[in-house]
Amino acid sequence: MKKKKGISTIIGTLIFLQIIAVSVLLFLYVINMETLKTTSTMEAFDNETQHALLLESYSNNQTYLVVTSPVVITHVIYPNGTATNTSIVVKYSIPATKILGKEKWAVIVTNEGTWYNISVLNITTITLKPP
Repeated sequence: MKKKKGISTIIGTLIFLQIIAVSVLLFLYVINMETLKTTSTMEAFDNETQHALLLESYSNNQTYLVVTSPVVITHVIYPNGTATNTSIVVKYSIPATKILGKEKWAVIVTNEGTWYNISVLNITTITLKPP
């Protein structure tokens, strides 16, 4: 009888150790998968932030294109489908009308291969008079 009880204790201990080992391996697997997701997300973010960002700014009743780093506008595609090859260097900012001409909006393509939809802002200010 004592031999069977000793064997069952050893078998129970082995099963318990297997449960702990599987739990630790499962935990490490989940941590590894989360790390891979985070790494791939950070790499995608890094790839996107390598390009210059182009923003529209409104000042003195005029729309400006502002860039985070110098960029060259290589193509302008207008609403009527006309595409023009250009070489407009933007170091800091440029009036949108210089690119758009008389059009209200256009799609521009940079030398980095990024594209932006730009437009002239029509902002109407309303002055409220006291009663």
